[in-house]
Amino acid sequence: MYPRLKLLHKFLKDEGVIFISIDDAEVTNLTNLCNEIFGSKNFITKFIWQKKKGGGNDSKYVAIEHEYVLMYAKNKEALNGLVEGYTEEYAKRYNQEDADSRYYWDTFKRKSGKQYYPIPCPDGTVLEFDENGNKLSWLRSEVFPALSLSALLQHLFFQLLLQFQKL
Repeated sequence: MYPRLKLLHKFLKDEGVIFISIDDAEVTNLTNLCNEIFGSKNFITKFIWQKKKGGGNDSKYVAIEHEYVLMYAKNKEALNGLVEGYTEEYAKRYNQEDADSRYYWDTFKRKSGKQYYPIPCPDGTVLEFDENGNKLSWLRSEVFPALSLSALLQHLFFQLLLQFQKL
């Protein structure tokens, strides 16, 4: 692999970048090799690429679902334009500021009259409105009813009983 990477390095423009896909077993060796050829100062990032979803039967112990993609530049200092600037409309959203940076506030409120549910807090207060005075809301399908302790224990007991009956 060394001669091929050396040749690729030679053919890259000064502002060129290379992406190399590799699995868990060899990512450390490839990183060391690329650091030698491209220089560690020209390492840009290591992406994690999810190559499949939901596990599988491809390994003896743990299903391997991802690989790595290493990104190196021939000359990191010569790079420009890898990241596009923000549109003015996008930047306007970030209208809050603290000591660290600018940010925006999103309550994830989505409008619908049937999605209103107040949020009980541990201290006994109830959150019913966002910072603009609008009722808080979310999808009912994502809200689980609170069970009393006795109802919860009864539910768990019957679940365990069903498990033992299957044995």
